Amino acid sequence: MIKGRLFIIVLLLGLILPLLTVGMAGAGWYPRSDDYVTTGNVVCDKVVVDPYASAPVSHVTATYSSTLAGDNNDITFTANTTCYGGTLGNAIDVALLDPGEDTGACSVVVTSGVVNITLSYGSAAINATAQDVIDCVNNDATAAVVVGAANKSTDDGTGTVTALAAQDLAGGVNGTAASTGEMSYYGADIYICTTGGGYAAAIWAKLTGAAI
Repeated sequence: MIKGRLFIIVLLLGLILPLLTVGMAGAGWYPRSDDYVTTGNVVCDKVVVDPYASAPVSHVTATYSSTLAGDNNDITFTANTTCYGGTLGNAIDVALLDPGEDTGACSVVVTSGVVNITLSYGSAAINATAQDVIDCVNNDATAAVVVGAANKSTDDGTGTVTALAAQDLAGGVNGTAASTGEMSYYGADIYICTTGGGYAAAIWAKLTGAAI
């Protein structure tokens, strides 16, 4: 009786083990011998991870945030990433101009990289609110190609703005261009491109190397 049971167990193992071996191979167990190359690169399932000469960086879009006297009247201007991404945005200026006389609604003119916004004026004073300026910029086809405007932080745009001399947008950084999912390493760290694109779009995440 025992010998019969042992025979059945051995028979079953003989049938199951080959199936498991095939299943494991099909599932892509790694490392696999055909994935290795001799170029000095790290390889994982035929995805080559090349060393970079320097650590890759994410893009940063240039901005300027006003600090005007008063409440709820500050504006953040951000370079249009499509046309002025990365360091290109650092060359943009914005200015709020006091016309000194009664005018209609706010108006905007872009000249040589300077976004000049003429403020509305009435009763011998500027009467444009931050929201008026924001709408003026964002609704103008020419200006919107250069910058976008929004309320700064928690400001609600209801406050009246003041004149502002030309101010540079700043902080724009060119990112390291890559495709989504691309990986590289620099030093002891691994870098993964989480959002692919050119210098004005790529975003990277870093995995810090540590002994385990």
